[in-house]
Amino acid sequence: MVIIRAKRFDSPEDIIEAAKAFDRIELHPDSLDERDIRLHVSPGVIRLSYRDASHDEFRDVQERLQGTSVKPALSNKVPISHWSSGSRRKLMLAMGELDYGPMFQREGRRVGMVTLTLPGNWISVAPTGKAFKRLMEKFFDRYERAWGPLLCVWKLEFQRRGAPHIHFFTDVPYAEVSAVKSRTRTAFKRFEGLMFGDWLKATWADVCSAPDPEERAKHELAGAQYDFNDLVDPYDVDGLRVYFVRHAAPGKGSKEYQHRVPDEWMAEGSGPGRFWGYRGLRKVTQDIPLSGPEAVKIKRVLRRMSADAPRDTRAAHIGGPRVMRRRVPRHQIDPATGEVKTSYRTVTRRAHLFTGHKGGALMVKSGASIAHALARLLSLEN
Repeated sequence: MVIIRAKRFDSPEDIIEAAKAFDRIELHPDSLDERDIRLHVSPGVIRLSYRDASHDEFRDVQERLQGTSVKPALSNKVPISHWSSGSRRKLMLAMGELDYGPMFQREGRRVGMVTLTLPGNWISVAPTGKAFKRLMEKFFDRYERAWGPLLCVWKLEFQRRGAPHIHFFTDVPYAEVSAVKSRTRTAFKRFEGLMFGDWLKATWADVCSAPDPEERAKHELAGAQYDFNDLVDPYDVDGLRVYFVRHAAPGKGSKEYQHRVPDEWMAEGSGPGRFWGYRGLRKVTQDIPLSGPEAVKIKRVLRRMSADAPRDTRAAHIGGPRVMRRRVPRHQIDPATGEVKTSYRTVTRRAHLFTGHKGGALMVKSGASIAHALARLLSLEN
């Protein structure tokens, strides 16, 4: 299967137009299927979801009879303390649903990656995850005062020494000179009129404020940097996703150690919190209702696309790992006693999406193009 490489990101208008292509199709009524089946179209993700409507109605009846809500309370949420497969999956989904168009509309800027690290004695600067997040918010606030609204996707990682650092993908104002808004205190005037590279190092070192003067001087020289070399094609949404997630994918050659929370942050209430997020960007998704027969046809196509994806492409699909390990029973008869003995062995099987009555999500180059192709398929078969 050949997927056409996108010349640019799908815009919100492209996604809306792709969803309208399904309006011209007369969907078959499916009275036997009470589930709510939807196709979710985004710039870099095609997702198929099933929801049991009868279960939702049963829950509403329970709520009316009991006079209370049966939904879990928000206070029962478990604090985030480690990088999980769910975190990886949600990051990949979000990267495909965001609209990156505004990043490419501001003149004098170029998309790139900014990296912020902590000084050598990092525990004195960020003893807990909340303290580090406060440093991030403080830096983001100064960024917006000097350069305008910050549009970015950020990700938290850890170095081998345990120190946290963040990467954020944004439109770097590398050719501009920093300005200071009127509400900024006079103490920050010394950061006005600097080129972005100088401003970045000086501001991040000032935000962290290492107590040791010698350590602070070293931190100002090497604590912050930006580059464009790692982004081969910034208009490729799949490439952006792989850039962020490649360190997260477990397996040979991966850098999973960058998601191991240091011992200093393992105490209760000291965890890292969220490992990723975005700022100034919005998600673009169109939901298309489907009946059972249409969902089956679309599912077959998406399953073949997932199976045809290169095995070395870790970001080929979002539903889980490329392979799964399972325990399989092995039954043997003892010739002497006639007893059946059961032993177990572990086998490796390739994972498949869109099987049975399950949905899934597939990363694509252009969600609008795939949606138009699926709409044409349904119109021809109908």
